Amino acid sequence: MIKWSEAIRNQDPGYFCRHAIQQSRAASKRIWIVSDARRKTDIEFFKTNYPDVIYTIRINASEAVRQKRGWVHTKGVDDCESECGLDDYYQWSLQICNENDEQMLEGINKLFLSTKVNIK
Repeated sequence: MIKWSEAIRNQDPGYFCRHAIQQSRAASKRIWIVSDARRKTDIEFFKTNYPDVIYTIRINASEAVRQKRGWVHTKGVDDCESECGLDDYYQWSLQICNENDEQMLEGINKLFLSTKVNIK
């Protein structure tokens, strides 16, 4: 599946982003949450097409915490671009540390304060 999707991305880096927008009927929504951007080309697609409204967030947890939560590194999967393509991307609007509930809550509060989102 990764080889198939890579072949499509090589021809058209925005293919899956456009498909997700269409499939979810996102154009009719006020707020979009793209919860699974994995590549720099995904970020660039949204920055190029929606430059005035994009807000990027990276949620991080250490490898040790992720392992305690049940994650097991799989060689050939977890070291591929589909899993770590954004690990060296640093132009996030906000980064949230998710080592524990308190940090996550603090990050969510920063998100709401920094975006001034009114969800009415």
